[in-house]
Amino acid sequence: MDESEYYGTVEKWLRDKKGCFHASSNCGRWYARPDVIGLHHLGGELSTAYELIAVEVKTDEPFFRSICQAAGYSIYAHRCYLADYGPGDNDFASEEVEIALSLGVGLIKIRSRSQLIECLSAPPHTVRQRFVLDMLESIGFAQCALCGGVFAGTYKKGVKRADRVNVLRALRRAIQATKDGSPTGYLFWSEAAVKMKAIAGGSEENTARRYVCPDCLVNLIGPLLPNQA
Repeated sequence: MDESEYYGTVEKWLRDKKGCFHASSNCGRWYARPDVIGLHHLGGELSTAYELIAVEVKTDEPFFRSICQAAGYSIYAHRCYLADYGPGDNDFASEEVEIALSLGVGLIKIRSRSQLIECLSAPPHTVRQRFVLDMLESIGFAQCALCGGVFAGTYKKGVKRADRVNVLRALRRAIQATKDGSPTGYLFWSEAAVKMKAIAGGSEENTARRYVCPDCLVNLIGPLLPNQA
């Protein structure tokens, strides 16, 4: 049975039951590619915090192999689930629940393409932020270097790249695009980060991307720019 048949069911569950404002399938990086991943805003008036929820979908794989794969996503996502297909009244065995609890993985039972039951809620993990940002970028989102919030846009699309010759022009273009109804972020490269990466043994090529969201551009940076000559 093709597990991809149930990706849409899991995406809908992430949106409807977990409050995710974005959900996508078969995304990620070379080392980690969850079947489904959701992006959830944690709320609050003074916080832009968010979390990634990764779900591994299985239909006929051995449980232990599947749960270990799901647990591996805890490096890249704040919460991890195993969604296992089981029609009828098939539930997870007590030993399976104990293993999931030990690994910090939530359990979902898929009954059909329209029915999904959360059997065990996934606890939050302490993640490595560099990997979270990498996963975030893989689904088309970036974290703002100013407010810490997330927005749709990466170096591939949805941002204006820094122009070292005319920074103001690039900023103004991004701000104007946002005001015209096409939210556009801004991408610049951190020279200091490149030097630190090189000392740590990384590449000296400037790939240290930093993003600024459309809101910060319009509401914070825009009013500080000098008037257009």
